Amino acid sequence: MAVPNQETYLSGGERQQLAEVYDFLQLDDAGWGRREGHCFLSGVTADERVALPEELYRVLRQVVAALRNGMAVTVAPQTQTLTTQQAADLLGVSRPTLIRLLDHGEISFERAGTHRRIGLRDLLAYRQNLI
Repeated sequence: MAVPNQETYLSGGERQQLAEVYDFLQLDDAGWGRREGHCFLSGVTADERVALPEELYRVLRQVVAALRNGMAVTVAPQTQTLTTQQAADLLGVSRPTLIRLLDHGEISFERAGTHRRIGLRDLLAYRQNLI
């Protein structure tokens, strides 16, 4: 997931490498499944190779595209729960705004004592519906 309002700073060489990876992944956009059915991750030697599942390939494309646009990227398991501040940061809103969304039932959450915890999956679903 790309994190709004945070930039990644890359050296010139890293930008060039990222551009090459981006171009490679874009060239394969229409051809997923046409090159022997898979894309592969290769190791140092030719015999170190494993097929990438389609979902992992999609995630890699999203990460590379976000990095290319100067965004910072965070990868987290979908079962993760977030504090209200973490959730507000992810949405790019203030914590009071997030609390209002929670209190109006727009994003589901659970209570841990007096604290609210928001499921990452629920927060991402809310964010996706905004787009």
